[in-house]
Amino acid sequence: MSRFSKIALRFLNWLNNLIRIIAWPTVVLFGLWVIWKSGISLSGFNLLEFLRIIIWPSTIFVIAFYFRKVVTYLFFSMEEFNFFGAKGKLRSVHELIDSKANQQYKERIKRDKIDSERQDREARLREIADSKESVTKKNEELVTLANQQSEKITELEKMIGEERGTREASVKKARESMADYIFKNYDVREKPPIKSSTIGESLEK
Repeated sequence: MSRFSKIALRFLNWLNNLIRIIAWPTVVLFGLWVIWKSGISLSGFNLLEFLRIIIWPSTIFVIAFYFRKVVTYLFFSMEEFNFFGAKGKLRSVHELIDSKANQQYKERIKRDKIDSERQDREARLREIADSKESVTKKNEELVTLANQQSEKITELEKMIGEERGTREASVKKARESMADYIFKNYDVREKPPIKSSTIGESLEK
């Protein structure tokens, strides 16, 4: 669309908004003015005159209001225009419709492309989130397994410590029993006393 066409379309939009704002007050004031001019007393003749006066402006207003798009397309169907000294060429209605259809088609393609890219990004984000969840789950499983192994190692160390203490107590008790037995059954005056270290070595062997 050329620069002059844009100016004309902008003016028509402005004029349309202006008509919306001032149309109904104008019609009401015009009707009151006609009633006042006709002497306020609405006889049969004055009523007909009043209706004859306001019927055509009202009809034109209704047509212009409800068919403003048709009027706009008819305006743009002109080949040339001179708008406050700005001259330019206007496209036909078919060209304008084709241009609008092409614009909507391009916008739809662009919107579909944006939606496709958005869906791809969302799919990638879901994959990344799933992979993160999988890694987090594996890490949690490894931590749990490490804690279980640590607990088992602690239990084994405790059991080994208890067994070692029990064995040391048994060895100590056996040494004491052997020493008591030797001192009771052998004559200490004939043979030298056996050292406790020798007894321990014999027991360990």
